[in-house]
Amino acid sequence: MAVCNGFYLFNAGLQVFRAGDEGLGPELARWNHPDTWKETYGKQAEGVFCFAQDLFGVQFAIIDNKQVVAFDPETAQRTPLGESMEEWAQWLLDDPQVRTAGPLATAWQDIHGALDHSNRLLPVQLFVLGGPYELANLRSVDAAEAMRIRGPLARQLRLASDGTIIDFHIGGNR
Repeated sequence: MAVCNGFYLFNAGLQVFRAGDEGLGPELARWNHPDTWKETYGKQAEGVFCFAQDLFGVQFAIIDNKQVVAFDPETAQRTPLGESMEEWAQWLLDDPQVRTAGPLATAWQDIHGALDHSNRLLPVQLFVLGGPYELANLRSVDAAEAMRIRGPLARQLRLASDGTIIDFHIGGNR
């Protein structure tokens, strides 16, 4: 980490957070502080220690110091990926084009330029609400802000059944 503190793989499809002041992208301790974004998820983000994220802000995290999970930013669903960093890495390498969205990262950056180190791609129409995984549906947004936008939605969806009408507003606009 001293040589490469915070880095990208798969053309920014995967971002691993830096530890400490020097390096690229979000700082590990600050990223995991409740005020950064976790408070918007309430209890759904408790106990999740995030160390990396994919192109869309899916968090890769450790829970209970024994399991690596994917934390979906739109639903707060935790998907087990392995019991070690090695198992997580193997999971990524088993299908990196899908699991990191590397090809979509490349296509987006070919048009718009490199992603800022603090940004991820946020769907205009969220994926959980039927948004397509297409370039026209994506915009570059500060990663913490993208998480804060989706937190209230994840809280509503937790208790909603299929067909439930939800109230979702960005930036307080109605």
